[in-house]
Amino acid sequence: MRIGLSVRRLYCENAACPKVTFAEQVAGLTVRYQRRTPQLQRLVEDVGVVLAGRGGARMLRILNIRLSRAPSCPS
Repeated sequence: MRIGLSVRRLYCENAACPKVTFAEQVAGLTVRYQRRTPQLQRLVEDVGVVLAGRGGARMLRILNIRLSRAPSCPS
């Protein structure tokens, strides 16, 4: 499932602030720097812990959850 979400981009008016823009966060649905919802992240982690490696990857494919090998981390 893919969710289309529009959020506001906010601008900091403080010239001394190192952050220039901020994206609005939606509680329970979005987390800063994440490409997955908190619920999907928990599911992926649980499958990984219970089934590990290739078994977990097969289960996620069966559930039609596609992931890349690269970890999702802030840049």
